[in-house]
Amino acid sequence: MSHGRVGEGGDRGGSPHAPRLVTLDEAFAGVDDDSRAKCLGLLHAFDLDVVMTSEREWACYPQVPGVAIAQLSRIDEVAAVLVTRWEWDGARRWRREDPVRSPDAATGMRAEAEERTAAGAAAGAAAEAAGAEPLWT
Repeated sequence: MSHGRVGEGGDRGGSPHAPRLVTLDEAFAGVDDDSRAKCLGLLHAFDLDVVMTSEREWACYPQVPGVAIAQLSRIDEVAAVLVTRWEWDGARRWRREDPVRSPDAATGMRAEAEERTAAGAAAGAAAEAAGAEPLWT
């Protein structure tokens, strides 16, 4: 993984606070719990920021001092995904409440979506008037 061009004196440039990101898909499938804990402990020891997906791994081991977990659940007949938030502090896992959205924030998001929809409709009408074929019917 590259952290930027190496300059004089070994300076790699960039912010020392920039994330050192590692992404893992289906992390540790087929790996026993003890080895999982050790691997996650190593990621922490190397000060890496990790985003991972797993069907069963929650990374709740004493070797991991903290983790934010988003459990995604869905039902086949429902066109939605439920996100349940959890946190691990190195000793215990607890359920976190969803972020509170103020009514003003919800109104603002709705207004922005309506503006985007109106702008998209206007652009589509202008393209149609100019004789362009629609992308979909």
